Amino acid sequence: METENINNNSQNGKNNNNNSTKPPSLEKKIRTVLSTKQVNLKKKETKESFEFFKKTNNFIKKRNKKKPVKVLIDCCGSHGLIGFLYLAYRVAEKVLIIDPYKPTTFDKIKRGLADFLPKNDPEEMKDDEEHNDTNNDHENKNISGSDVHNSKESILFVEESIFTALPRLFSNWEEGGFFKKHSDENNNNNDNNNKNGPKFIGYESSDVVVVACHACSFLTTKITDWCCEKRIDFYTMSCCQLDTPDKQAKNISKNLNIAQGQVIDLINIGKITERGYNIKYRTIDPNITPQNRILCCFALSESEIEKRRLEQEQLFKKKEKELMIIYKSIHKDNPRYGKKKNKKNSSLKKRSREEFNDQNKINDQFNN
Repeated sequence: METENINNNSQNGKNNNNNSTKPPSLEKKIRTVLSTKQVNLKKKETKESFEFFKKTNNFIKKRNKKKPVKVLIDCCGSHGLIGFLYLAYRVAEKVLIIDPYKPTTFDKIKRGLADFLPKNDPEEMKDDEEHNDTNNDHENKNISGSDVHNSKESILFVEESIFTALPRLFSNWEEGGFFKKHSDENNNNNDNNNKNGPKFIGYESSDVVVVACHACSFLTTKITDWCCEKRIDFYTMSCCQLDTPDKQAKNISKNLNIAQGQVIDLINIGKITERGYNIKYRTIDPNITPQNRILCCFALSESEIEKRRLEQEQLFKKKEKELMIIYKSIHKDNPRYGKKKNKKNSSLKKRSREEFNDQNKINDQFNN
């Protein structure tokens, strides 16, 4: 027994040693930095950001075939931690944080997480830092798509209203936006003789992803409209949700005994689906925030939309046939739904009776 105990203790000692030498995860390292005095981000903000990131990052990687998305826009991003997480885990190449006010915590997090973010060429970074120091007051005012593309920074803070920033960035490349005109592709092919390769003329819709964690109901609606118009994937976790203009959400909420926010989410799911999107519904821990519902919205291609339409048509036809079978079964005594063979059988019986009577008459005459 003693030898067994010794062996068990030695085995436990080995396990403890293995656990002690196991390096901390990236999440633990980031959480440690965020809890230091230099950053001192609120625990609720840290938990919320990590939860939102964990519920969405796999979708983004899968949609982009496990490659980092070109540009990720964090609307109403404030301290920007969600955007920093997408960079630290290499889910995005570049991140834009759009918010009218830039809090001091953004720069604190940026300095604290510098070791976990993508590294550029040291000389380029030095030049970029000098440029930022001399132009700090207006570096990201009225930022354009080409500014984002040419910037050596992996994360940029756009200190501007979402109502002016997003419409501008969602315009065509030559108008200061992200997206190229497909009519310009032929012109771009003519530039292949350029030593630096073809000239960059803008991003595709699939190169851009939008996230919005706790944007208000009105802002979420506007972000949804802009993304749907440009066929961009987007992820929203709304708060302060407003009722519909006819006040039906409140009425439905009361009658079904569910939260008004959930009713509004379901209404929005129907609207977004009709605009050619597929939607996944996710939630984060309600102990962090009661406004914990995420709509993950994926733009369908034209072929996928057509496939969905055909599948719906086939389903409707199938259900119509099933419905008619049920009607006929229920209303089998009704001439409209009754079986035709019953009608035929009744006429045959009547005719055979008449023939039998005629034959009897002939037999009586013959006997007489």
